[in-house]
Amino acid sequence: MLRSLGDKIRDRRRFLGLSQAELGQQIGVHQKQISAYERGVNLPSSDVLIKLSEILGVSLDYLCREQTTNQPAAPNDKPDEKTPADTLMDAILLEKLRELSEVPPEERQAAIQVIDLVVLKYRMRRLLGL
Repeated sequence: MLRSLGDKIRDRRRFLGLSQAELGQQIGVHQKQISAYERGVNLPSSDVLIKLSEILGVSLDYLCREQTTNQPAAPNDKPDEKTPADTLMDAILLEKLRELSEVPPEERQAAIQVIDLVVLKYRMRRLLGL
């Protein structure tokens, strides 16, 4: 069963014993906005998603991915075949990640946040059919 972003926010908020008003206060939005997120009426901005992930103690990936961890892919799902250009891009990306190991931890954290935002943007666009 697919769980929506709103379901994940609501379930985690309840697990932590927070009211909508308390969560809203912690991330700087009104309780009505939290309610709208949980009902799927509004989508949080990327800044709000980052705050939600921090306060709820979950990753951006958890909030935005389409499948739950206990849900296996359908048997007929096949990964997309990679083109040579994709393989080259993957190699370049891996090399860049290796280079990041030389960077101070706080700057590596900033790089991780940028990557999270790029992935989040891609998934949000995919969810919205853009």
